[in-house]
Amino acid sequence: MASNINASGIDENYPVAGQDNDSQGFRDNFNVIKNNLASAYTEITDLQNNTAKLNALNDFNGEIIQNASFQQTSEEVYSIGNQQGVVEISWNNGNYQTFTATGDGTYNLKDWPATGTVGKLRVVVFGPIAAVTHNVTFVPIGGAFKDNGNFSPALTITTGETKIFDFWTADQGITVYADYLGNFT
Repeated sequence: MASNINASGIDENYPVAGQDNDSQGFRDNFNVIKNNLASAYTEITDLQNNTAKLNALNDFNGEIIQNASFQQTSEEVYSIGNQQGVVEISWNNGNYQTFTATGDGTYNLKDWPATGTVGKLRVVVFGPIAAVTHNVTFVPIGGAFKDNGNFSPALTITTGETKIFDFWTADQGITVYADYLGNFT
């Protein structure tokens, strides 16, 4: 963004020392300074409202970040907590979500990003604390699963197990690709 601040209109040789100076020169300089301050205010406000911050949450509102190199980045873990029954797993809560199965449950995958963008979701399921087995069923709300043979939407999980799944879609959840990464004990 090019700046609209233009200091070239200020007469830096005005007023002339030792002589009577016309007040119009003062008014002209003041007007140029006033206009430049207004431009600076507008530009600074725009920078404060529309640029990435190091000390605040940044929402890029779907804008593309391109030609970037990332180093030492991480993803937030969203813990759904202890769950059973019908549970909503929203992509909006982040790409890495965990829960502990404390009873049988149906887990609805939803809120995928718009068609033309890929939404990825890793779900980590921890087995129950008590020595029991629970049934876990994943459901792609508004869509259907496709998998490579490693995934079944219905599974059982027992004490001490940690099962990890990857889900992704590029058509807002109409087709949700699913992969069971395994049982990590």
